[in-house]
Amino acid sequence: DTGRPIQITPRSEQLEVLMDTFFGLNGSEKEYSYVVRAIASHIRDMPPYGQITALSYYDPETQMFLMHTGRKDVLNVTKSSIIQVTNGYNGIIFPWNLSNSSISPNYESLDRSWDEELFEGCFDNLLDITANQAKAIIKVWFLTVLMREGLVSRPILACFGQPGAGKSMLFRRIYTLMYGKERSLNAVTKEDDFDYAVVSDPLVVLDNVDTAHKWLPDKLAISAAPSEWTKRKLFTDTDTVTLRRQAMIALTAHAPKFGREDVTDRLLLLTFERLQYFQSETHILDR
Repeated sequence: DTGRPIQITPRSEQLEVLMDTFFGLNGSEKEYSYVVRAIASHIRDMPPYGQITALSYYDPETQMFLMHTGRKDVLNVTKSSIIQVTNGYNGIIFPWNLSNSSISPNYESLDRSWDEELFEGCFDNLLDITANQAKAIIKVWFLTVLMREGLVSRPILACFGQPGAGKSMLFRRIYTLMYGKERSLNAVTKEDDFDYAVVSDPLVVLDNVDTAHKWLPDKLAISAAPSEWTKRKLFTDTDTVTLRRQAMIALTAHAPKFGREDVTDRLLLLTFERLQYFQSETHILDR
């Protein structure tokens, strides 16, 4: 342990850095190839283990809740304490995503509740329900994102309304908190992009879903519950890879073009009218 986290990937140049750092070997030495073969052989003989997830993990039976800081450390959160543990604790593995900002835990209490800090001013222009009702819905939904392993059927949060209603900004606040300021909301592009996103991230927000895509209702219906699918591994004939969908789904739209019953039945629907005043988006995200 040098105190410096190293992410191991199949790239040969990073393997050379790893060998030089921990074993004092470089590629020109005869022993280098023997050590590399021994490590590769050892890893091949190891059985697969552990469950891969992102951002957080919740076990409803043991009440274990883990939160990933974005790098090697994981927070084990209980009712009375927050303990720092190593990635891989209890067989739960959080892969690094270098595009995400790491979390620096701040144990000091906020001046206000977390939902007031995060959602201030988001529900002043709602239709049909009150701001307090909407805040209660989205507060429970946000906690559900973090504890999504406890759900069999996962609701889809949908924000519909006119342009300039603040729908995207609501989700950009959440993305900034979860992923960092550099992450932008997802767009509806191709099936493969959607599949990759729901496998990799805990929350996928599809912004401006106003164009009809034949495949989208089916994908939304499948992703509303934990599921897996098996596909052929690239450049092989018979090898397969099993991928697990883990993301909660949310979407925004002005005039959505789908009406599949089992999808609309799962919607937590918030409808907005256009804002009468505007605030600086930069100021909102910085805060």
